[in-house]
Amino acid sequence: MGESVRILIAEDLDADFELARREVRKVVAPSEYLRVETREAFLAALRDFRPDVVISDFRMSVFDGLTALKLALAHAPGTPVIILTSAINEDTAVECMKAGAADYVVKEHLKRLGQAVIRALKASRERVRRRSVEAALKESDEHLRQLAENIDSVLFVYDLEPDRARLSYLSPACDHVFGRTRDELLRDPMAWMDLVHADDLERVRQTLRAVLENGAPSAETRYRAIQAGGAERHIRLKVKPILSNGGVARIAGMAEDITARIEAETANTRLQAQLAQAQKMETVGRLAGGVAHDFNNLLTAIIGYAELVFDLLPDGSQERADVQEIRHAANSAAQLTRQLLAFARQQPIAPRIFNPSELLIGLDKLLGRLIGEDIELVTQAAPDLGLIRADAGQIEQLLVNLAVNARDAMPDGGKLTIEMSNIWLDQAYARAHVGVEPGAYVALVVSDSGVGMDEVIQRYAF
Repeated sequence: MGESVRILIAEDLDADFELARREVRKVVAPSEYLRVETREAFLAALRDFRPDVVISDFRMSVFDGLTALKLALAHAPGTPVIILTSAINEDTAVECMKAGAADYVVKEHLKRLGQAVIRALKASRERVRRRSVEAALKESDEHLRQLAENIDSVLFVYDLEPDRARLSYLSPACDHVFGRTRDELLRDPMAWMDLVHADDLERVRQTLRAVLENGAPSAETRYRAIQAGGAERHIRLKVKPILSNGGVARIAGMAEDITARIEAETANTRLQAQLAQAQKMETVGRLAGGVAHDFNNLLTAIIGYAELVFDLLPDGSQERADVQEIRHAANSAAQLTRQLLAFARQQPIAPRIFNPSELLIGLDKLLGRLIGEDIELVTQAAPDLGLIRADAGQIEQLLVNLAVNARDAMPDGGKLTIEMSNIWLDQAYARAHVGVEPGAYVALVVSDSGVGMDEVIQRYAF
């Protein structure tokens, strides 16, 4: 039977001890034996000898089998005890078995003792194995429970009953994924469906029907959930059927909040679009710079010859006035070429530190004339507005262009508002906008009550 079996025998007669040992050794080998006769010796043997099986005579001069049984159950639980007696009636046998004896053997049928020991050992080892398995399962269940209750995704199991679906398990992550507590959802198992965005509801239902009705081994979808506070979350839902007796008995699933991933993908797409636009504008800028240089050369000649002719004509003559108009037009064209070169970054800009609210005050009259009397102009600047470092001419040109565009968008009159305020741009904003460094800025907001811009025009606004 492998390792040596330790057998403790409580017996006060030498002959009975030898008979018992002989019968056991016929079927159990190798084996070790220890005989005791008193309560104290029995307790010491339980502690030091640590028997695999206890055999006790029912009646002894100073000890008895029921006492030995109770002591073994108390001090060596799990160790099988076999009661051995010369005569035993049915009531006594029942009493022994109820008290916890593994078996009892009448001395007249001592040949049964070896098999009784084997059965007791097998039963004991099976109990040990079962307890070990149960402990391992309990430990595994505890690990799974800790895992399920500490991950960010919602794990759930629906038991499908004849008239309804019952949530038999729901992980705590539902609090932040769905914005509902576990207790709320356990009371109303389908409450999470009320949070599904109306445009995504049918897709979620199709996913559930795929495993419930169409026999799919699993199904997955993405949808938007609207939490109680109004926040929109992006959810990845995956469900899987659990079969029993040829049908779907349960549905296990996972709901994962992928909002951060979707936002990152969106930001990445936006950055790629901004990069492509920047590359496109760089190409346009190089083209504009080349045209501006060539045009500027022509203007230099026009302005030079116009000045020569202007100096040759008499004062007050019509021809002199005409040449002066040519000079004005050429100078305006030269200003245009400087703007093109600045756009192409081939013309040095002249940045300086100034208060933008002063620039806004200086432009107030000019902008009023540009937009006309039927449009109300409102300018607002924060009293503690910070200083900026920029090319004042470019800022002026920007405001003039926006004001003219606003005027064209309000043919029947309206309101144009120009606001300046202090803002702080953080790391998150900088990551989402190419070329922006985190820090303090002045925000310029130009708004009007006109017809607005559609999505196509907005993409090209800047």
